[in-house]
Amino acid sequence: VGAAGASKKEFKSKAEHELAITLMKNGNYDEAFELAQNSYHRFPSNPYHIETYYHCLVRRPHPDHVDLNNLRDAMVNSFDANREIIVQVFDIEKLYFIDGKFMEAIAELREILSKKYPRKNISSALDALRDICKSRESEPIYLNIVREYGY
Repeated sequence: VGAAGASKKEFKSKAEHELAITLMKNGNYDEAFELAQNSYHRFPSNPYHIETYYHCLVRRPHPDHVDLNNLRDAMVNSFDANREIIVQVFDIEKLYFIDGKFMEAIAELREILSKKYPRKNISSALDALRDICKSRESEPIYLNIVREYGY
């Protein structure tokens, strides 16, 4: 079984991760949660699984703060080239989804976007901006900011 079993495990984890991403892109974080959690637990050092699980967990009612902090620490120590931006987005999502600070979260997202990173490097920031604005029925704010910064 050895290598074949490992590749099956990796394939299942990748498939779960991709499905979780698709669900998240459609705003279905509750449906994505278990998939993201399973993928993370199979490969806890994989930054893609860390990020997906964090985004799902922070949006849950009463998320475990220890888990959120552990995921943040794991991302800080990951090999991902965009970890600095991702960790900033983690902090911003916590600021909004847990502390309820809408204006502060928007201001911090604007700060990231003002640095004109390539779009692929800040997709999590754009997703967070979209979700935060959508949760407050403030889609025009999202559209204006995206337009303002050319994304």
